[in-house]
Amino acid sequence: MIYKSLMDIADNFDTFFFDAWGVFNIGGNISKSAIDVMAELVKRGKSVSIMSNTPQLTSGMIKHYGKKGLESGVHYQNCFSSGQLCADVAIAGELPVPGKKYYVAWDNTGLDIINPEYNILQDTDYIKVSNINDADFVYCDFPTHNDTLFSDPQFLEPELSRVISAGKPVICANPDLHVCFGGEFVFTQGTQCKVFEEHGLKVVYYGKPYPEIYIDAMNKLGRPDPSRTVMIGDTLHTDILGATRAGIKSCLTVSCGITERDLKLAGLEVNEKNIRVAADKIGARLDYIIERVPSVDL
Repeated sequence: MIYKSLMDIADNFDTFFFDAWGVFNIGGNISKSAIDVMAELVKRGKSVSIMSNTPQLTSGMIKHYGKKGLESGVHYQNCFSSGQLCADVAIAGELPVPGKKYYVAWDNTGLDIINPEYNILQDTDYIKVSNINDADFVYCDFPTHNDTLFSDPQFLEPELSRVISAGKPVICANPDLHVCFGGEFVFTQGTQCKVFEEHGLKVVYYGKPYPEIYIDAMNKLGRPDPSRTVMIGDTLHTDILGATRAGIKSCLTVSCGITERDLKLAGLEVNEKNIRVAADKIGARLDYIIERVPSVDL
């Protein structure tokens, strides 16, 4: 069954983890109807958190979404990001890579100046170097071309080949393959890191679908009942697979999301059968499917 909105199943849960992009952040714009649902859950005494594969600190998430009308304490109580998880491990000096020197692939220095929260290794003992040959490992940044995100694989070069040739381990703080930005599905770090793995490089991931981000969040929330905890997301191989691995419930939102796009690209109808077949193929347990978070258009 595909439910119309999240509120159709909300009474089944006490703790809610919301993915951002494709759930309430639609192509870079905040859906007021979606965040109104989040605010209603907070009013009902539910635990509402944002859990995002974004390679920035949670302070950056709070600041960014606050400017767009998403208020801490009103629409959610907690934020968890893949970038913060990676930063916490780095601050402890426990990144599972040799040495302390790192090279940033697709170095978005300008982005770091505007949003320092994206430079997640800056307040650690790890040292940034400009030459990959001097580095012990590589930190993978957003792939950009002329300071913009893109969807054309040719723009991954020459940096893609440079990292592959160096053969050094890679840290990835965003396992997502794509994100819808400005109406276009553009590459994110997971895309090139998948290629690195195909060429035999070691890649260390932080974020969904890997269980550490869920374990960290559940511990910080006082270990809520997994059977009353749900992850709401638009992507099977991150949000839903991650929830499966973490032992919590999963809820896929379809409209405007990655799964809807993937099915259409494959020439398949977007229906429950095809969604569940796709989930089964990757070992993701899909507990609920909804059209969208609100009962009205995003």
